[in-house]
Order: sequence, then C-alpha cells, then structure tokens
Amino acid sequence: MFIGRSMGLIFLVASLLFAFAQEPQYGGVLRVGTNSDPATLNPYVFGNEFDRNAFRPIYDSLLDYNLTTYEVVPALIESFDISADGLQWTLNVRQNVTFHDGSAMTSADVVWAFEQAMRPEATRTAPLLSFVESVTAVDDHTVQIDLSQADQLLAHTMIDIRVTPVGTAEFNENPIGTGPFKLISWEPNRQLTYERNAAYWAEGLPYLDGIEIRTVPDSSVLVIQLINGELDLITQAPFGQIAQLVNAGMVTAVPPDGRSMGFYDIILNTQREPFNDARVRQALSYAVSRESLVRSLFGYATVQSNPIPRSSAAFADDAVSYDQRDVERAKALLAEAGYPDGVEFEMFVHRTGALEWDVGAQVIQQSAADAGFTVKIRAVDIGTWVDFVFGQKNFQAGFSAKVPKPVEYDLIAHMWAKTVGDASGYQQENPDFYELLTQARSVADQEAYTADLKELQRIAMQGLPDIVLNGRIVPAAHAQHVKGFIHHVQSSTILTRVWLDR
Repeated sequence: MFIGRSMGLIFLVASLLFAFAQEPQYGGVLRVGTNSDPATLNPYVFGNEFDRNAFRPIYDSLLDYNLTTYEVVPALIESFDISADGLQWTLNVRQNVTFHDGSAMTSADVVWAFEQAMRPEATRTAPLLSFVESVTAVDDHTVQIDLSQADQLLAHTMIDIRVTPVGTAEFNENPIGTGPFKLISWEPNRQLTYERNAAYWAEGLPYLDGIEIRTVPDSSVLVIQLINGELDLITQAPFGQIAQLVNAGMVTAVPPDGRSMGFYDIILNTQREPFNDARVRQALSYAVSRESLVRSLFGYATVQSNPIPRSSAAFADDAVSYDQRDVERAKALLAEAGYPDGVEFEMFVHRTGALEWDVGAQVIQQSAADAGFTVKIRAVDIGTWVDFVFGQKNFQAGFSAKVPKPVEYDLIAHMWAKTVGDASGYQQENPDFYELLTQARSVADQEAYTADLKELQRIAMQGLPDIVLNGRIVPAAHAQHVKGFIHHVQSSTILTRVWLDR
C-alpha cells in the first residue's frame, strides 16, 4: 500500500482544521525525534537543517514568514520604512524584549547581528547582504541601513538574521537569544533539552513548558518510538513507512498548498574532469530518471529540473529543460565531449539513515548507467560531505538537497550561487552569470527584474553547475495530540505555537 502526497495533504488539512477549532492548552514537554545531532548552535555560521532546528527555539529572527501564506511578517523588527530610492531602510526595533539572561535587547544587538551575518563565514546570508554599506543604531529602538543599491531580497534575507547579545563568542555552551525557549542542556548525540521562556515578548506564547530534541540515527526506530508514544513528533517521516504511520493513527504533515520543500540536486565540480565540460553535465541531467525518483519516494517528490516553478511569471519557458529524460541525447553529448564509451565519477552522498539518500543515489547510479555513466557512490556523514564539497572542494559530484527561501530570486541564488558558485567553480567558469545575478537584486522595475531572472535561468540551465533533480517533499509526522504544527518549506521545525491536547 502506498500513501502519497494527496493522502498526506488530507491528513494535514484535517489536523489543521481540528487544531484551530480548539482552544490551545498550556503545558507539557514536546518530545521531538530527529536523525542527526547538530554540529553547532551558531545561528550565523551553520551547515544544515539539523543545526537550524536545534537553534531555532533559542533565537528569534528580525522578520519571519507567515507559515500559511509565506508573506513577510514582523518579528524582532516591528516595522520598517524604505526611502523612495530604495537605498535607506529604517528598522523599528521591537521594545520590551529581553534576552534569556534578563538583559534588554536594543538596536546595538540588531547591528551586531547584521555584522555577524555579513562576515564571509556566514555563507547563507553574507552574499545576500553585499549591498549593505552601513548599519547604524540611531537610538535604542531604531536602526538605519544604507545600501549601495536597492535590494529586492533584503526583507527576505532578514528572516535568516537571528539576534544574539553584542559580543557573543560562545554559542554551544551557553546560547543566549530572545526566543520562546531556553536551552537547558545538550547531551551530544543524545538530546537537547529546552524550557519555556516565561518572559517571551509574544504575549501568551509559547504554549509548551519545554522541548526535548532526541537524536535517533535509525529512521525505523524513530517510527517505532513515535507509534509507541515515546516521541510526539519526528521531523522527517521515512517514506517507506508512511503507510505504517498513518495506519497507526499518526498525522503526516507537509507544507500548505502543496509547496515543495526545496530540491534534490547534484552539485558538480566544473574545475575537475569529467564535469569541466558542460556537455557532460548536461548529459548527466538528461540521463537521470526523475520519474523513477518520484516513484521510489512514494510520490513525495515532483519532476522539476528548473528551480523556478512553471506556475511562476518568472519561469523561462525557453531555457533548456531536462524534465523529460533523453538517454540518446545524453549518449550523444558524452560522445561529443570525448567519452563515446562512457565515463566514471565518484559521487558523495549524505549518510543519515534516511531512505531518500540511499534510494536517490541508487536511482542516479542505475539510470545514469543507461547513458554510459559509471557512478561510484561514497556515503559519508553530513559534516564530512560539507567539508569535502564546500570546504576542500575535493570532489567530482555531490548528491544533496537545497532548501531556498520561497521567493524566485533565492530559488536561483540558492541553487547556483552562495556556496555553490564557489564550490562548483562556476564563478571561475562564468563570472558574468554572477554579475547579472547581483545586478538583478537592485532592479526596481518588476518587468525588467523578471526579464533578468529569466536570463539567469537560460544561462544556468545551459551551464548546469548544479543539477536540479526533483522538487523535494519531506513529510514530518506527529501524534494526534500534537496541535498547531505547520510544516515549513525549509524543513524548519517551528514550535512556538504548538500545543499538546492531553
């Protein structure tokens, strides 16, 4: 029996309607199960969703998303004003906010957060803050940002800037934020324990007394513990056990409106053979069976080779598309590139115990073989994967996933820029692409902005330093007594409004 996305959506909608019809209850500790321990609680420099889910309860961001509409909404910044030319932003900092140590948050802390987010090591934010010339505290509750160019993405970027006290140097031992929960303890590879922040600035929140995030590498064990009542929620429901979870009365959750949660992808090293030839990169994209990956993941994926969805006005319908598999075209491209008898390469894969990585790697390996690719799979933990690909750049290919913001510019930038442009070497191969990407952010005219986004797709879908394999849907799962949980498109486990119906 297969339970696909439609069934997951039905359960999500039903749970949301029921949850919102009830009055939230206070109290209880939510027990969350996850596959991997975080590597860091540093909100400025981190590597993956496990890190983000661990520090998210601790630190608030400047702005946030409404989880049902994905409109930008206030958080630590109550409102902002933009000058007519778009070059000056005035941020109105929320008053009466305190850090977990009891100290008051002021504009100085917001300026400090910007400074940390602009450091080169902060690869998730620094490239998107390149237009910022200065950030100044005008008074205790006003911050002024001066830009060199107008910025289409600045409000969305502020969603990824979290605030810590000025001078914070140690994030893992005693992390201090303004968030809804305080970290009490971190037992590596076992559990993070949090308690409710009774002085939280959002009146009436959070509902929970505390959270326990437990690390359980084996996904099958996570499922058993959820069904047996040892856990209340698991951040990733194993695809092969969705039916088991549903039959046991668990709720599977995906983002509202069928939104994808990023993409499965293969990052390619354009500075090393065989992927120093764009024709080989194109051949691999044509060879991989995206349909097979969808079937293997029980329908929790979509066929998509361009990060911009076809439904978007910014979609370039004249850009090269690899949605339709074409093995003969792949073979011809390999022959043109000097590999008529095929080619071998090594592909790094996450080793997390989650089915998606093992199955995805096998689909890539088996389907690419039809065109003459011999794929040697090298499974490593996430930390090692990040080190080889983004640190040492000592790789040929890496199978992974990208989790961009739900806005067109970041769908492109997260896919082919940020750390990817450097790791793949595409910045060296095609610097004009990155120049246009930077310029596009400052285009105020919407028609011209959309035209730039389309041109960026035409370039990248031809150059292909990173292959979009499929739209990614990773359901969470929870017990019926967990209420108010809305799954985030970036796999962030947001628990501020979650409550327990005991």
